[in-house]
Amino acid sequence: MIAKEIQPFLTKYQADKPLLPFFATEMKNLVKELTQKFIKPDLLSDATTVVKLLKIEYEKFPNHVDLSKVKVGFAAERILCELKGSKKLSERQIFEF
Repeated sequence: MIAKEIQPFLTKYQADKPLLPFFATEMKNLVKELTQKFIKPDLLSDATTVVKLLKIEYEKFPNHVDLSKVKVGFAAERILCELKGSKKLSERQIFEF
């Protein structure tokens, strides 16, 4: 899921034309998209500039979305369900993931 979001960015910047003027804006958008998976939306909506995005305290748990709403992607969720069903992972290990 993350690779799908990063790949277009990486592909675009593997070019011979001058793209540096667009790099900062697109990097900010990419970081914002990736952090939407685990940071509360109201914090990200306030982060309209790179400086505001960098000032978000990512390590503080009150800024994180509820664990049940973290978006890990359908492939990771499927694998977790399979491992849970085969008793290779406990509920606690899945919760910690």
